[in-house]
Amino acid sequence: MSPSRQRPSARDRLIAVAVERIRRDGMTVGLDHLSLEGVIADSGVSRATAYRHWPNKADFLREVLVETVRATRLVGETPTDLADLTRLLQEAGDGLRTAQGRRDLVVEALRRTAQADVDRMRASPQWQTYLAITATCRGLPPGPLRDDVRAALAQAEAGFVEHRAQVYARLPGLLGYRLVAPLTAPEGFTIMASASGAMMTGLLVTAAAGPDPAPIRLAPFGSSRPADWTLPALHLVGVLLAHLELDPDVVWDAARWRETKERLDEVIAALEAGRADETGGGPRRAHPLRP
Repeated sequence: MSPSRQRPSARDRLIAVAVERIRRDGMTVGLDHLSLEGVIADSGVSRATAYRHWPNKADFLREVLVETVRATRLVGETPTDLADLTRLLQEAGDGLRTAQGRRDLVVEALRRTAQADVDRMRASPQWQTYLAITATCRGLPPGPLRDDVRAALAQAEAGFVEHRAQVYARLPGLLGYRLVAPLTAPEGFTIMASASGAMMTGLLVTAAAGPDPAPIRLAPFGSSRPADWTLPALHLVGVLLAHLELDPDVVWDAARWRETKERLDEVIAALEAGRADETGGGPRRAHPLRP
């Protein structure tokens, strides 16, 4: 039997069952609902074997929580999201030749992408669990459990910032925008990603307290076109635009429009292929929005 087809170890089976229980049932601020005995029963591992690995529940929880944090991933953009951006470009047409037309485009594009991000994150059980672990960690007593969970959270957050920074490094340029001086790439996009990530986390925590107010009809951030804005989208776009400005060197002629459309089509195709690889078990492709 090849190493890749070997049966998972007892330790791995126990951790996998515990992580799956958290994914399935969610997690409250507290850990009493996660029963080691229940995990043992579901995993098919003997009690004696389980307690050889973890003499007490605290040791077991440390590994489960760390592995749960490591398994959390950002809910990425979809081909549908980028196809929507392509349609916006088509609708903008000759309006992109004017500064106002470009401002209208970028504000509306950011409104839609920010709202899509908020909706995806809210619907993600992984993110609800991640936020619960973050809250739980702060209440843990000093010791190895808290130290290991905090280290895993810090590592995960650094990964989220890196992912967002790579996306931001590509998308503003497609829309004819650049970093506001004195910010420069790549550090400026990392700063922008850190700010938007902190805002997103705050929005998700606030959203847990109840539904958002109804959308407001506005034309903010210099746009001339009113649209229905939710407060989360308004806050996120405000953070993003604080880091970006119109690039005066970009000329929206026919060649520029074709280049942007071709690049978006390439990204959409790469996203679709990447999803097919993941569902079909093929090799994972590089992130299509990374420079």
